[in-house]
Amino acid sequence: SSELVAQGLISIHEKFGTDAYIGFHYTPVEYEAFGGDVIFREDGPPNSGRPIIKEGKDIDSLTAPIVKDTECLQVVLDMIKRLKKDSPDDAPIFGVTISPFSLPVMQMGFENYINLYTLMKPGLTSSLK
Repeated sequence: SSELVAQGLISIHEKFGTDAYIGFHYTPVEYEAFGGDVIFREDGPPNSGRPIIKEGKDIDSLTAPIVKDTECLQVVLDMIKRLKKDSPDDAPIFGVTISPFSLPVMQMGFENYINLYTLMKPGLTSSLK
């Protein structure tokens, strides 16, 4: 829950004296916002489910999520609001998003992403030899 994540971040800051509160919730939240499934586990971190992009035409049908209408993104924003409300005003709060290279890997699968990237960058694989 957003409350537990905020409490955890406050506890980490108090215990280790971190320079900031890092508003990170879980890695595949942006993937989930685009319609992907997230696999939550008792014994490990959440992971993205099967890729939602199976072929090139699927890319054209993607639309950016509307933050105010996307529940998983609202949970993250709620966590940041709780963090602001409940933490002492002694360090900045950083918002975090996934890297622009990680999201497509989750959406397409690693092999398809590499194949697409090498098609866009001819000669890339020859430079890796």
